[in-house]
Amino acid sequence: MAYRSKTERFRDVKKLGRIIRKHRKKKGWTQHDLAQRSGCDARQISRIELGTHEPRISMLYGVLRALGLDLAVTPDKPDRPRPPIEEIF
Repeated sequence: MAYRSKTERFRDVKKLGRIIRKHRKKKGWTQHDLAQRSGCDARQISRIELGTHEPRISMLYGVLRALGLDLAVTPDKPDRPRPPIEEIF
């Protein structure tokens, strides 16, 4: 039985920030609340949410864990299909 869940994908730090902000607000937390729960500074949360700071994986994991979110790695799906290897060479 395959496990499937609704996932939110991000490919840039601005979208990541919007996702984090959405989930923080859904919980009714301030940036300070999230910072305390994730073990970082509220200014870092602000910069992550604004997309002006690309967090280290350890910090991102702490923030996502505090929000009850999972860090999923999925393959990128390009807008257009890639040509077969024979056409590249």
